[in-house]
Amino acid sequence: MATLHDSVEDKVVYVKGSVEKILAMSSFQLNDHTELENLTEVNISKLNEIADDMASRGLRVLAFAKKKVENENHRIEISDVDKGLVFLGFQAMLDPPRPEVIDAIRECQNAGIRVKMKQETI
Repeated sequence: MATLHDSVEDKVVYVKGSVEKILAMSSFQLNDHTELENLTEVNISKLNEIADDMASRGLRVLAFAKKKVENENHRIEISDVDKGLVFLGFQAMLDPPRPEVIDAIRECQNAGIRVKMKQETI
């Protein structure tokens, strides 16, 4: 998902999506001094480890990025977001099973399938 926003000088596209997709489209990140730096394979590997850790605790993880675009842009094109994004970070949330999952688990158990689910608290 991408949204287009006016800023003081340019327009900015903010993007959210799966960790894999956003990292693949990102070329930069902000360092501790909020300066732009290249997003290296080493950084991507570390970021994937962080996201995997959150996901292993039962959290749904989204990644966020942004990119400045020409002020004349009035709509988002694929070419605006398919590369050169600035990775901003992750957001993780609890995503509990939907109510219909109870019936699906019951059907699996009736069919002889053992269902294993793990619930963790943060």
